[in-house]
Amino acid sequence: MTERNPILPLLLTAAGLLFSACIRDDVPPCPPLRVEFEVVDKNYANIDDVEAIGLDRRVDESQPFAAYVATLSYRITDEATGRVVAEQHLWRPAADEAVPAVELPADLPFGTYRITAWGGMADEQGIEAAGTFGAYALHHGGTEGYDVYQAEALMHYDATHARFAVGLRRVKGKLLVESVGLPEDVCRSERRVDGVAAGVTSALAYSGTTALSVQEAWQPAPRVVTDTWAAPSFDARPATLTVSYYDSPERTAPVLCPPATSIDLRRNEISVVRYVYTGGDFEVYVLVDDTWNRVNDLIVD
Repeated sequence: MTERNPILPLLLTAAGLLFSACIRDDVPPCPPLRVEFEVVDKNYANIDDVEAIGLDRRVDESQPFAAYVATLSYRITDEATGRVVAEQHLWRPAADEAVPAVELPADLPFGTYRITAWGGMADEQGIEAAGTFGAYALHHGGTEGYDVYQAEALMHYDATHARFAVGLRRVKGKLLVESVGLPEDVCRSERRVDGVAAGVTSALAYSGTTALSVQEAWQPAPRVVTDTWAAPSFDARPATLTVSYYDSPERTAPVLCPPATSIDLRRNEISVVRYVYTGGDFEVYVLVDDTWNRVNDLIVD
């Protein structure tokens, strides 16, 4: 009878373990953290009402990202330590890119990270004026500024959660002023809005009050429509709109000056005011939902 070598099974087992250890290279590496940017507010919330009266038009919502938000600035921080792990200033996504994305280095440790993003600006003066990347000065220097977008999100990154979508939301609204029946020589206006929010955080919390002023010239016409990016009225109180009309680009004193009008300005909504000049008086209307509401009969100063 042949004797079995008791050492042989042990050698075979050890060889098997060694072989299994050598195939570690076939295990795929953990996926890197990837952030994709999307646009939430492509159209204003009440665009249907405004489009129905012919003062604005809905935009196609199937366009690439850059058709809505041309620039992005973002910062990604470690939520536990506050350390900045990635940032980019005034990045321009490709014109044909449907969903721009950023991928962080593969050696980034698992953990919770916060992304803060601002979009749509030609410069970062609003961030600089706020003094922190987590806030924005909406009308720095009393100017109209930009159609700004923002996003903030926490990302819990681990082996099974490495891809995150971040949606950008519009932080201002739009003010449309329709002027009807103006004298032929009126060719310029100044729009001043008092009582709008001065700042906004990356969590869409508004604070403070400020004013903005915009001047615009045009070729004389019986009907003129002007638009302004305006922050929301602060603390749900109406803002005050003052419009002055001029008959030359150089004139400093207005020739027509209707009294001020109270108006609600809201984030991602279009507010519409119509001034109808009747040859001495102004009739003033404000669009509420889909209905024109006459403010009152106002006498020209």
